[in-house]
Amino acid sequence: MSFLEDFHANLESLPNMLQRKYGLLHDLDKSLQEIQRQNEKHCEQEIEDIKRGIKSGNVTPDASLIRFSDDCT
Repeated sequence: MSFLEDFHANLESLPNMLQRKYGLLHDLDKSLQEIQRQNEKHCEQEIEDIKRGIKSGNVTPDASLIRFSDDCT
């Protein structure tokens, strides 16, 4: 197969390949957004739990808890 024939064959399959790749990209993006949403919700819950623990005296505010809180905000 000549270069031109090979190029033409690849060019003809390009729209289908792009559609598959963009579909995959879209699915991965949706998945990532859901994971980010879950992580943010979890982080907010952990921060609230730490705040409640500090207020009740069950948890002392040490450097690791404060660092965790800073990482989530």
